[in-house]
Amino acid sequence: MSTKRAAVAAAGLCLCLAGAPADAHHAIGSVVDTGRTLQSAMVLTKVDWINPHAWFHFSMTRPDGAVVKDVAVEWMGLAGLRQAGYASADAFPVGRSYTVTYYPNRDGSPGGHLVSMLNEAGVGIRGRGAAAPAPQPPPPPPVPAPRPRYSLGNDDQ
Repeated sequence: MSTKRAAVAAAGLCLCLAGAPADAHHAIGSVVDTGRTLQSAMVLTKVDWINPHAWFHFSMTRPDGAVVKDVAVEWMGLAGLRQAGYASADAFPVGRSYTVTYYPNRDGSPGGHLVSMLNEAGVGIRGRGAAAPAPQPPPPPPVPAPRPRYSLGNDDQ
């Protein structure tokens, strides 16, 4: 009987330990505040092109003049980036200035989760939660050609 109990206890322990790694991956809402966004002009200093998520590192100058050297902003995984057309980290030149919108970290540390990253020309990437760009208005309808005037044979009028 004690061997059977030991086997059941060992099996239960294995099941508990197998579930432990699932606790390591957090929901986005538990790490960042998705109820508000921050936006700032930043300079890209480093890109970590790694799984499970890519990380963009920026330097940022606060309104009081203080420089924050490592603002780490997380984005999607490499498979999603490749599907979006970004084959490697080379798509994001280090040293370029961006306007970065992100969900801030709940613990108050600089950084968070990317919403959008636009270069000086307003071109860039938009993550989950970013407003889609406004649709272009449809072209105006073509102006109809003037209708020809027909005469009924009485041109004196």
